[in-house]
Formats: sequence, C-alpha cells, structure tokens
Amino acid sequence: TFVFRRPPDDATWEVMVDAASGEVVAFQDINQYAKEQVKGGVYPLTSTEICPGATQCGIMQTGWPMPFANTGFAAPNDFTNSAGIYDFTGGIVTTTLSGRYVRVSDVCGAISESSGAGTLDLGGVNGQHDCTSAGASAGDTPASRSSFYELNRIAEQARGWLPTNTWLQSQLTANVNLNQTCNAFWNGLTVNFYRSGGGCRNTGELAGVFDHEWGHGLDDNDANGVISNSGEGYADIAAIYPY
Repeated sequence: TFVFRRPPDDATWEVMVDAASGEVVAFQDINQYAKEQVKGGVYPLTSTEICPGATQCGIMQTGWPMPFANTGFAAPNDFTNSAGIYDFTGGIVTTTLSGRYVRVSDVCGAISESSGAGTLDLGGVNGQHDCTSAGASAGDTPASRSSFYELNRIAEQARGWLPTNTWLQSQLTANVNLNQTCNAFWNGLTVNFYRSGGGCRNTGELAGVFDHEWGHGLDDNDANGVISNSGEGYADIAAIYPY
C-alpha cells in the first residue's frame, strides 16, 4: 500500500497492490471530505397552504433535497446524489437546476443560486406561488423547485424497474410557469406546466400533475411507445405515485 498526491489536485490517493500478482486491488481518495447538500422548499403533494392530513398536505416543506442537481464543480462532485448531497472540497457551489436527469426552465427568469458555505439552500416559504422567487434569481420559484424534486423522484423509481431504458438515463426538460392557466402537457420531448389563474392552481406546484405528464413521456419511451399512443390510463397510474 502506498499513498501519493499530484498537485494542484487536493486528493490523497491510496493504492493497494497484491504483492504476489502485482494486481491493483484498490485505488481511492482517502481525504475525509465534508458532505454538503443542495436543498430548497417544495410543495411535495399540492399547494393549498394547509395540511389536513399526510396524504393531502399542501404546506411548503423547507429544506428538501434537490436530487442529482448540478453543483458547478468538476466531476465527481458535479452532481448531488439522490439526497442532494455531494463532497464539498471548497469553492462556490452554484446550481441552475440543470441536473443529471432533469433540467428546469422557468418562464419567470433564469435559475442560478450560489453559496460559498458548501450547503446551498434555495429557500422558499409557505404561500409563495408562481413567479415569487425565494432567492437571488428570478427562476428560483416554487414551481422550479417542486418540479425538479418530484420529477427526479418518480424517474428514480422508474430506473429501479427499467435500468436499461435510455429515456430514463437522459435529461428531461420541464418548462414551468408558462403564461397560461388550468392545464399542463407532454409534447413528445418536454413536460410543461402553467401558472395559477382562472380558478386553477399552478400546475407546476402539484405532484400528481408532474407525474401524470411524466407518465406520458415514459409511455412514449417504453418497450413499444406506439402501442398506446400515450394513453391517459398510463399517465393516470403514474399520477398515483406521490400519494
């Protein structure tokens, strides 16, 4: 076993070699890094601002993880894990919610939030909706954070069942706060959600709507996408999952 460093890299590499065969049996960075997190406030089910029960809770939940979010750092710390956690070695963490599997585009403005402390909290409080930003960038909205969280969650579940599905390994774009009301749609490439108005809540703040439109996408990109022509039944089944 021997250890070496290669400046300017901060890593301390440990190599373990089988003395008989010369085979490398282990190679790892043995630095003890600080684990930090990218997180924010989301509406995990609905956005009613009240919580009559666990399956109907419409209160914004603060400090929820941003799964597989971009960090602005080089690999292997370029994305958080499923819990929003990554190894922080110093510098400025910046996320634009252009993650490994989901990218959010917000009509309200660009998304870019940063922190020099390692942990990055995108913020958010109960009662915020539509284009109300919780941070320094106009796109740090409830719809951006909620869609990023929920779409990552349902896609992660699906990858457990369909690990070789190429669509589930690619980056899906979610367009939120579109300047229309009372609807959402899958257009064959992206999922799209409207802001509140006309008696309807922001569809980019409703987990069942996220999962429904995502379900159309999986329907189009499963074993045979033309069988059902993206039927509503498939999408409605997907919409059950957050509950």
